Amino acid sequence: MSSKNPQKERVREIILEKLPERAMRSNERLRGQLRGSVGIHFTDEGKDYFFDWSGNEPHIEEGAPGNPDCKLTMSEMDFEQIADGKLNPQIAMLSDKIHVEGNSGLAIYFFNLIAPYH
Repeated sequence: MSSKNPQKERVREIILEKLPERAMRSNERLRGQLRGSVGIHFTDEGKDYFFDWSGNEPHIEEGAPGNPDCKLTMSEMDFEQIADGKLNPQIAMLSDKIHVEGNSGLAIYFFNLIAPYH
């Protein structure tokens, strides 16, 4: 029996694989708003990811290597619901399902890369 948790694997795949693809396909206006770094901390098991687009291309890695411009703290379940279009990230921020430290504008634009395209 596999010890891997499918939800955790899906969250990891969204962040490390889909997020960079969506970032590179994003329009120029959104790219301009995403300049900076975002730290993501998942409360479930303390997993961290770091998104940095201060250079020409986005860089994403596991861990918390630096001091991000914006830090997001949430559960993996809430993240997955955002990715599935079942939870609006702005409502989640207002209802304290997502805690934002730092540049909240960057957080809003960052979630445009996570939420499904309409």
